[in-house]
Amino acid sequence: MKYIDTHAHLDSEEFAGDSIAEIMATAEKEGVSLIICPATDAESTRKVREISQKFPRVYFAGGIHCHSADNFIEKDFVAIKRLLRDPKAVAVGEIGLDFHYNFSSRALQDHVLKRFLKLAEDTAKPVILHCREAERELYDHLLPYKGKLKGVIHCYTGNSDWALRFAELGYYIGFTGIITFKKSEEIRDAVSALPIDRILSETDSPYMTPVPYRGKRNDPSRIPIIVKEIARIKNISEEETASILMKNALDCFNIKDL
Repeated sequence: MKYIDTHAHLDSEEFAGDSIAEIMATAEKEGVSLIICPATDAESTRKVREISQKFPRVYFAGGIHCHSADNFIEKDFVAIKRLLRDPKAVAVGEIGLDFHYNFSSRALQDHVLKRFLKLAEDTAKPVILHCREAERELYDHLLPYKGKLKGVIHCYTGNSDWALRFAELGYYIGFTGIITFKKSEEIRDAVSALPIDRILSETDSPYMTPVPYRGKRNDPSRIPIIVKEIARIKNISEEETASILMKNALDCFNIKDL
């Protein structure tokens, strides 16, 4: 089986001091053949681009995370726009809204999201979207782009109703190791409600480590655990699930050279 991790922050400080080559080798042993690294700001975009240059099966996305919206400056936007011209840049992101932590003001989260959604439209790239307790607001941002943008609501933590509404707009829903947590019934309900062709697999590493490794640093090698749980919920074989999720990701991110 071949797996894809559509969201791994390999530039995170939690991987500092580790060999990315060793992390990649461990993932490949588990069948993970493709990894997408989203960025969180301009410097992060430069770092994930550098990682993608070193590893043929790593792609990257560029953007400014909503947690960093208060630090937005035009120079960074211009730099990210330039980096997104790279052939291995497959998406704009990670961008979005987070009204749980509110690390940045809502006004600036809105402003930065609008700028990057327009950039995604202008560059014909999909988006990687963060959403925490902001489903209604994010939906309102995306509705005018129906039929113009596609992408993924990553690390989904909402209910099945909102998952289906985002899917109706043409978006994929990304699920992490959270679906293995004991108290995540609502998120598992979203997996159950969605058509399998609207689901993506991701680790969001180094975060969201699945059971039985919860509490330890996550990495892309844990993707098979997530795919196995999705297969269980959907009552589909692991082999078929892995194949469908791979196709979904290739379609979402317009990757042709697998």
